[in-house]
Amino acid sequence: MPKIEFHLHLEGAFTFDFLFNLIEKYGGDRSVESPELVIYLKDHQVPLEICVISNLKTKIFPSAHTHPIKYFLDNQLKVTVNSDDPAMFDVTITDEFLHLYEKLGVSHNEIKLLTTNALESAFISKEVKKELKQNIDLFWIEPNN
Repeated sequence: MPKIEFHLHLEGAFTFDFLFNLIEKYGGDRSVESPELVIYLKDHQVPLEICVISNLKTKIFPSAHTHPIKYFLDNQLKVTVNSDDPAMFDVTITDEFLHLYEKLGVSHNEIKLLTTNALESAFISKEVKKELKQNIDLFWIEPNN
């Protein structure tokens, strides 16, 4: 059986059983199906690791336009973009971002936000986050972006 790992910070707003049942039923990608879970994720800025292309290849969502990532962005959920098992899906993180930009109309500002969300959600020191955030900011002020 594959190992499943996830991290929750409950802050007492909901019981563990309630949240676990919602996440078990919907997962991060499908949390859009539960208004209660969407509200919680937004209010507590719980990071959602989204792998759009593997979601499409596994038919979790039938088309790019039915994928909820734009809904998550439009509703200020803390979303990150990831590549799910690159060897199995033949997808890199670059492919994911290109797909978002070319197929879903995700803007440069939203791509910067997705990158910043990933950095803020990373299990690294504040010092490293600060340095990497400066690199992100420098990248996005270049004239070709």
